[in-house]
Amino acid sequence: MDAAGLAITVAGSVLKLVAFSADFIADAKQVYRKGGTDRNLDLAMVTRDIQSAIKSLGSQLDDFGNRRETGDPDPLEEDLRALSVRATDIGNDLISRLKKVQTKRNSKRKTLKAVVVGKWNAEDIDNTEKRLNEIRDEMRFRILIDIRRMVGGSQSDEHRRMLSTLESITNGLAEHREDSKVMMEKLNRINDSIMGLELNVYAPSASRAPSPGLAAEHSSNVLDEQARKQAEDAILYSLWYPSIGDREEGITEAYPKTLNWIYEDPDIYDESRKRDSFADFLRGETTVYWITGKAGSGKSTLMKFINEQPQTQELLQQWAGAREPVNASFYFFYNGKDEQKSEFGMLSSLLHSILSKRRDLIPVAFEERVRTVLQSRRHAGITVPEAKRALKKLFQGSAQIRFFLTVDGLDEFDPKVSSSHVTSLITLTKLLGGFDNVKVVVSSRPLIEFEEGFAAYPHLKVHDITKGDIEHYVQDRLEKHRHMKILLRRDPIQSKNLIDTIVSLSSGVFLWVRVVADSLLEGLRNGDSLSDLQKRVEGLPPDLHDLYSVILQRVEPAYRSQTCKLLQWAYCGTRNRPLSALELWFAERADRDMVFQTETKPISDEDMRDRIDEMESRLKSRCLGLVEIRPSGRIIDYPIGFLHKTVSDFLKGNAWKQFINTQGETGFEPYVSLLYGTILVIKAFRFVNDTKAVSLWHIVTNALIWALRIENSASSDLLHELDSTVTTLLADRNVIAWSHTEDDDDKCVATTSPWSKLFALAEPGVHINKTSRIDLRKVDMFPSFLAVATFIGLKNYLAEQIKIHGSSVLATKGFPLLGHAIWRNGHPDIVQMLLENGCNPKEIYAGVSVWGWFWRNACDNWTRDKVSFALLFFRDGSKIMRMMVAAGAEPNIIIPWVICTGYNQEDMQWNYCTPLMALGRMHSYCSDTRGYRSGNDRYELLNIIESLVELFKERGGIEKEWPHDHVWDEHKPEPFLIISSSTRRSGPRAIYTLQESDGPRYSLERGSGTPISQDKLP
Repeated sequence: MDAAGLAITVAGSVLKLVAFSADFIADAKQVYRKGGTDRNLDLAMVTRDIQSAIKSLGSQLDDFGNRRETGDPDPLEEDLRALSVRATDIGNDLISRLKKVQTKRNSKRKTLKAVVVGKWNAEDIDNTEKRLNEIRDEMRFRILIDIRRMVGGSQSDEHRRMLSTLESITNGLAEHREDSKVMMEKLNRINDSIMGLELNVYAPSASRAPSPGLAAEHSSNVLDEQARKQAEDAILYSLWYPSIGDREEGITEAYPKTLNWIYEDPDIYDESRKRDSFADFLRGETTVYWITGKAGSGKSTLMKFINEQPQTQELLQQWAGAREPVNASFYFFYNGKDEQKSEFGMLSSLLHSILSKRRDLIPVAFEERVRTVLQSRRHAGITVPEAKRALKKLFQGSAQIRFFLTVDGLDEFDPKVSSSHVTSLITLTKLLGGFDNVKVVVSSRPLIEFEEGFAAYPHLKVHDITKGDIEHYVQDRLEKHRHMKILLRRDPIQSKNLIDTIVSLSSGVFLWVRVVADSLLEGLRNGDSLSDLQKRVEGLPPDLHDLYSVILQRVEPAYRSQTCKLLQWAYCGTRNRPLSALELWFAERADRDMVFQTETKPISDEDMRDRIDEMESRLKSRCLGLVEIRPSGRIIDYPIGFLHKTVSDFLKGNAWKQFINTQGETGFEPYVSLLYGTILVIKAFRFVNDTKAVSLWHIVTNALIWALRIENSASSDLLHELDSTVTTLLADRNVIAWSHTEDDDDKCVATTSPWSKLFALAEPGVHINKTSRIDLRKVDMFPSFLAVATFIGLKNYLAEQIKIHGSSVLATKGFPLLGHAIWRNGHPDIVQMLLENGCNPKEIYAGVSVWGWFWRNACDNWTRDKVSFALLFFRDGSKIMRMMVAAGAEPNIIIPWVICTGYNQEDMQWNYCTPLMALGRMHSYCSDTRGYRSGNDRYELLNIIESLVELFKERGGIEKEWPHDHVWDEHKPEPFLIISSSTRRSGPRAIYTLQESDGPRYSLERGSGTPISQDKLP
């Protein structure tokens, strides 16, 4: 650590120790004079805080010692050292006095009085206070004069900011106007910032020589604020995904005056059921707590309640001391997007939540990645192993920060879309619980894996504890009804028996109670007597699926056909992403003629509200609560959702199929009407203040999903109507983009293609008619709907367009259609069709052939999670490779490829190699049982790789590689690529440059990005 940084750190630690000690002295004086304090003082916490400050200061004094051994001591350092020793002596004296008295529970003031009156006299207290004030005043002088002079010579903006904070803290101490908690947080942030500088993540690695341009840039300003912010933004973006907060928003809020038992003493609250105290867990040293319960018992609601209640933070604060705990949560959702039910999604969400709140910790978690981004070197997408390492580094490198994590619904994790088994989540939870500065709360159903994995940790069973909540919920809901008030006056005993029956039959399943309460309210509206209501309750089965069957039978016969449609729309419409209530409203009414005859014209929020209110009434009468609207965000975005995920499970069973067969309409196609409805919503879309329009992206994405689902029955004119609607809607709107580089010659352009505009809106922070920094190549990624159709896999539509217009229709501007067909996991049938109609794998886009983009995509899938994602890609990718090579693709193209040393991806380095060398590296990895994953997936991938190795050998492929900084003297068959960012959620992204000198020589430079001029736009 440099001299200025060390001086700032020591000064901060001394002030922290002085502040802790001064606070205690003030309380001691108050007890001595008044017999008590104005606050509830926890002596154990006081002791811990002072000990922590002394320990921190001691390690910094060791650093001073090391500097003394390596050169002449600086006079300022000697003065700071002397002040530190004096402060430490006072701290040790206070700890000695505190330890002489045993702290008794619930008698903290009495214990403090014992410390003060029994072990200390008034004169000693005054002398200690005087010594502290002297240290404070002298430190203030050193900060204002000597440390300011030292920081002035360091040329560091970060040091200047920290110095300014130190000055404000010393002024606050001197004038007794700074809140202790706020002051401690400021001092902690100074220490964390010094830790970030100590990691040296903003300077080039000594072992890796940067380009001359980079060296000049970093030597001129190591901590360039703009560059650092861009690096942090890039990392946060790589962790973000569109559905990152959807599940939490969709969870039902706790009913008023319920769940407060979570903070109560279980010995008092629970007379017959035993549970471990959650409050003791929050304020104590235990690091893992397991919440379990039956399906529908309210686990997710409880987890959300815990995260939102101030009492959680108050109890955590007792554990965290002077530091503000950093909270992060994740809610698994089996019926959601892949990220919502995978280990990758959980890790990304937790990291994004923490690092968004504490951006200063980004270099602690992603040291190498920050350095890579700042040096403009290529970097792959974040993988599961890297995300795990980042969490470990974050917690290990932030020992003085306290973290509180909650992970709901471990049983909703889906191994099919992840790269690990559910046991890996249990292992990860235990690993995180191994850090003293981390607390983890997890929830799940009581499945055998979790019972075995979490048996040793404190836990509770929700369904065993909610009896009082259920009783309160039923009473509160029923007694609000006018007819129930009459029944209570007439027969209070039988009314009480009715509620007792509900509580008894519920077995702690809150969801069952909610459905029963709705049924009873319906009976009250019909004027049912108490005996009628009792029969209603006793006639409802306790099993949820059986209960749903009974609910369907209670739908009025005239509505049952509509019930079938509404539930099918809800089921089909929410499988991939949320379905809005407005889309459902239009789907129920739309037909083909209505789609074509309705003009593109926005409707007001009032009109939308009327439609949504109407839809809500219809859902209540036709679905009896199984489907509901959940207001969130703009009115147009209000999503629908099932009462509980068990409703979705029920709709896969035989009882539902039987209901459809008897009550549904023959030939009903839910996706067709969903497409009708979604196109009509797009036509009614209204921009708000002409800015944020991500809602439009979500709606159009739904339309594309429905089109893909019904490709065999969807006519081209319906897709053309979708295209025409989007074109009309975005015709006079602009998405203005700056290039994704830092060069002085950056240019700003406005996209002209409606579909390119639309896909740009999927990027975080991109707005309509507002300049946004995105990759300029995206301005011509989707010049037409034909490109979109190829990208999502609308094979029949593409074939029809070729049949009508001939192969010339494939000659589009922008990213080649063949490139769209090979992106992500690819569409082999479409690739074959395009190749047969003249598309060329050697076609160049952004200086790279389609064949080169294919290998970029392959590498991205390989680096994400090795076996799992690579297998998903290569199942179809191997077919595409054979087609491309047969069509003339160069078997010895030079591609960037990642090299991992070890089997946990601890180190990652980019080199250049031929495809055969890349395949060989993949084969070696998969052949070793120490690899990231074993089992059938690994063997299947091995077989695919071996067949591809034979293919490339037959085509003259060679195994060869070059270091990443190789200077190319030999002629290359095509320009090659410097990759700079992840492609995990969108199309190709790269920052590249190519310089051709005299003769066939190509050289790599720092990726600078080539702006696309306006005349090249489609």
